[in-house]
Amino acid sequence: MSDTLLSEINSTVQSYFLGMHHRDIGLLTQAFHPDAQLFGYLVGEFEKLSLSQWLDKISHMPIPSECGEVFSMQIVTIDISGGIANVKVKLLYHGLQFIDYLSLVEIDSRWLIVNKTFSSQ
Repeated sequence: MSDTLLSEINSTVQSYFLGMHHRDIGLLTQAFHPDAQLFGYLVGEFEKLSLSQWLDKISHMPIPSECGEVFSMQIVTIDISGGIANVKVKLLYHGLQFIDYLSLVEIDSRWLIVNKTFSSQ
C-alpha cells in the first residue's frame, strides 16, 4: 500500500470529516459519488437514504463547529484492494458517537465514497 494511495483516500475522508463538522455541503458533495447510498441506524431506527436525501437532512442540522462541538473524528482502519477501499471511521456528531463504514472506489483518479453504513451509540 503506497503512501500516495493512503494520502488520496485520507484526503477524501478528511473532506467528509470537515464537511460534517462545518456542515459544508460542497465538501461533502466532493467526497461522495452522486449515486452514493447510505444505510444504517440512527438512535436505533433504520434509515436508507440517497445522497441527495442525506445532504438535505444534513443541511437543516445545526452546524457542529458553531455549536461548540469538539472535532472528534478519526480513521480507525483502511483496507485497500486494487481500486476499492473500505474505511472504518469513528466520529462525534451532535452528541452521538457514530461508527461509519465508508466504501470508496477510485474513479478517474479520484477516490469517492459510494456507500456509507453507520450506527450511532
